[in-house]
Amino acid sequence: QPVRGMDGVKVASVPLRDVLPEWGFLEGVDVKVAVAHGLTNARKLCDEIQLAKEKNEPPPYHFVEVMCCPGGCLGGGGQPKPTSTEIKMKRASLIYAEDHGLPLRKSHENASVRRLYDEFLVQPLAHHSHELLHTHYKAKDTEPRTFAFSHNDQVQDVLHLLVQNGYPRDTRALLTNMFSDIVDKYGYV
Repeated sequence: QPVRGMDGVKVASVPLRDVLPEWGFLEGVDVKVAVAHGLTNARKLCDEIQLAKEKNEPPPYHFVEVMCCPGGCLGGGGQPKPTSTEIKMKRASLIYAEDHGLPLRKSHENASVRRLYDEFLVQPLAHHSHELLHTHYKAKDTEPRTFAFSHNDQVQDVLHLLVQNGYPRDTRALLTNMFSDIVDKYGYV
């Protein structure tokens, strides 16, 4: 709970107790965590970590979580608008209450996940599970993409999909005007 909320940066220390035998070397360690809400606050954490590195000191945190949207995803772009801090806090309290009442709250205790590892993936972080489950990043093209529509019907289909998928009506008007200007000038999009 010390890192819950929407304040800029929240920090906590979590003592590890009664660890599994294979993790015995971590018994008694205080894990230092930080949560940053917004990229400005993430920058502050990065600066703090960099300063420790420059002083040849250990990093101030073992784990850092950065949420671009204040409040995390419950305050992000996929949520109903308008969103105030009060609404975000209410959503968070409801999510925590719902989670607290669930009989299964940890993915590694899920019977389906355990079976998947037992029968196929072997163990977490094994080579096979790493190859299948970890994300691999690659550089994106720097060239802007262009779209070629040969008929006005295709433009209308694109506009319909944008509105249907939650883009605001003013976006539709902007795109309609843009497509109309292109069609008027070039005869196609």
